[in-house]
Amino acid sequence: MKFRIMIAAVLGMVLVLGLSGIAQAQVLPSCDDLVISVSEGVAGSTTNISGFEPSGSTYKVLLDGTQIASGTADVYGINTTFVIPASTPAGSHTITVVINYVEEDTSCPFTFVVDAAAVAPLPARLPSTGFMLIPAGGLVASGIGMFFFRKRRR
Repeated sequence: MKFRIMIAAVLGMVLVLGLSGIAQAQVLPSCDDLVISVSEGVAGSTTNISGFEPSGSTYKVLLDGTQIASGTADVYGINTTFVIPASTPAGSHTITVVINYVEEDTSCPFTFVVDAAAVAPLPARLPSTGFMLIPAGGLVASGIGMFFFRKRRR
């Protein structure tokens, strides 16, 4: 009888310790849980970072060390949209998400490539000299001439 109680107590402690270890592992910040929606674009474009992080943890989004966004994770984790500054030069840059949870920081780096802004060419336009009035006037004159000089049936 004592042996059964002892085995039940040991199994109970193992179960409690195992579950607390699993619960602890689920609340720690992890870079593996974060996803960046767009990793390439022009300066001035928007991107989003989201992931399951502990509720109540604070985060900062840094572009090459300069903060461009911040917030607090809710029950769904982190979901933040931010703009890549228009003054960002073309090339490869580092976006770092710094998550602060229980006074410890976790840094998660991402690479973002800023493309050179393509300038769309202006549409080709004729100078507005009234050139289109010449064919239009010819068509109108033809129509009037046909109306007045038509053959009459007898």
